[in-house]
Amino acid sequence: MTASVAPLDVLYVGMLPPHPGGSAISWAQILAGLAGQGHAIRALAPITANELRAGDAFAVARPELEVHRYVVPHHYTGPNVPASREYRASGAEQIESHAALLVRQRRPDVVISGRETFALHVPALARRHRLP
Repeated sequence: MTASVAPLDVLYVGMLPPHPGGSAISWAQILAGLAGQGHAIRALAPITANELRAGDAFAVARPELEVHRYVVPHHYTGPNVPASREYRASGAEQIESHAALLVRQRRPDVVISGRETFALHVPALARRHRLP
């Protein structure tokens, strides 16, 4: 017998396609699977201005996910080589403002940080809003 779980409202902050890394692909599959199980998924992920102008093909292809974007000058792909201070500061500002707005619009049950680089910002945001 399988125990049923009440649907959760999930706020994910991390990579999604078109980011060229494995975490984007893995999280896209995980989030689609969670949505397929009835969980409400909102995702905040970076995208470049050129990719956004061309249309967010991933968001269009995954209507079961509520995808929100913030713009970055390029995709950060090297976790062993730190991003520039400016890149990190801009990302922190955008994550904070976009995620805080999403939390105010609809309080999630849980916040997920999708990659180690987001661990610099997402846990503090969750603590401020008293979210797991």
